[in-house]
Amino acid sequence: MKYILLATFLLMNSIFAFCQTVTFQENFESYQGFGSTLTNGWNTSSVGFKVYIRTFPGGANNKICELALTNNHRTDSLTTPELTLITGSAILSFDSRIVDSYIGTTASFSHIPTSGDALTAFLSINGGNYSQVENMLPFYPTSSAGLAFTNFSIPINSDAGAVAKVKFVAKAKPNTEWFPSFDNFVLTSNSDPTAVSRKRHSEDKIQLIPNPANQRVTILSPGGFGNKAEVEIYNILGTLVFSSSMNSGKCVTDISNFKPGIYLVKVSEGKQSAFERLVVKQ
Repeated sequence: MKYILLATFLLMNSIFAFCQTVTFQENFESYQGFGSTLTNGWNTSSVGFKVYIRTFPGGANNKICELALTNNHRTDSLTTPELTLITGSAILSFDSRIVDSYIGTTASFSHIPTSGDALTAFLSINGGNYSQVENMLPFYPTSSAGLAFTNFSIPINSDAGAVAKVKFVAKAKPNTEWFPSFDNFVLTSNSDPTAVSRKRHSEDKIQLIPNPANQRVTILSPGGFGNKAEVEIYNILGTLVFSSSMNSGKCVTDISNFKPGIYLVKVSEGKQSAFERLVVKQ
C-alpha cells in the first residue's frame, strides 16, 4: 500500500509540474534592508510600505514588506507589479500578518482587528477599475498571542495575456497603531487549465484551500464525499502524518507543524478515493 501511494504521489507531482507554471515570485530578500524603498514595479499610495528586517518569533531575521499605521499615518495601499497571465486562470498566493508592536525588530503582539480597521485586496485587469476580491481581516489570528503568518490565495481569472494588478488597502481605526506586513508572493498560472488540472478537480471532487499553505488547509468535497469520508495526509516517503474525517463536506487541518515540502492528500469513502497534492511552505 505504501508503494502504491508513493507511485501515486510521483504521478501527481509530474502532472502538476506539467500544468502549473510559476510566473512571478517576490520575497523581498533582494532589497537593501531596514526601511528600503520599494522598487521593481511595486507601488504605494504615499510611500508608506517599505521593506524591513524583522525577526520571526523564535526564528531568524527576514525581510518583509510592512507598513507602520501610526496615529499620523492612517491609511496606505500596496500595489503589486504588473502580473501577466499566461492563461485565463491563475492564483496569487502570499503570506501576511498584522502586529501591534515590536521589541527591537521582533514582533511582540498580534493585532486584533476592531471596527474601523480595514485590510482589503482589490484586483484590476488591463488598467481597469479596482474591484474588491478579499476582505482579509477575518482570516488573521484573533488572539494577541498569534504571531504566525497567514497564507492567502487570490484567484485571478481573465483572458490569456491580460495584465493584472492586486492592491492591498490598509486602514487603521483612529488612535490605534498596527503593522500589516506581506511576504512570499507567488503567482502560479495553469499552462492548460482546461486539460489536466481542471479535469482532475472535476473527477476527484476535492479541493485544497489555500494551496500552497503554511498554517491551516481546508479540504473541501463539494458533493463528492459524505461525512463518513476519511481524510489522510502522507509525506513524500508514504508515511501517514495526519488522519481525520469529513464534517459537512470539509476538513480543516492544522499543518503548522508540518515540515516544508510536498504532501499527498487522500480522501476515501467505501470504494471511492481521490488524491490531491498539497504544498507546505515555510
